[in-house]
Amino acid sequence: MNPTQVLIVEDELEISRLIETILLRKGYSIITVNDGISALNLLKNKKFDLVLLDWMLPQLSGLDVIKELRKNNDQTPVIFITAKTQPEDIVLGLESGADDYLTKPFETAILLARVE
Repeated sequence: MNPTQVLIVEDELEISRLIETILLRKGYSIITVNDGISALNLLKNKKFDLVLLDWMLPQLSGLDVIKELRKNNDQTPVIFITAKTQPEDIVLGLESGADDYLTKPFETAILLARVE
């Protein structure tokens, strides 16, 4: 059985490395990019089982990334991991097609529970 393929889209190096470490220890296969355009380009050419997506990214926001994915009928599961904690942001993220929404800072156990 192949490991679950996860795309991490996070521009803060410390956070992306933390998420990578957590998921690699659980046996996930990880690719990380740090901007929205790179994420969209990668998603057009490769199939992932899950995308962990920051909202505030350089070049193209995570919100724009998920809107583009859903517009193209890409149903890859997406979890926002973001510092945007206002209820209206959470609602907008979910209404835009995210499957789940996790605010920063997050607990490792909660991240893993949502990924699994």
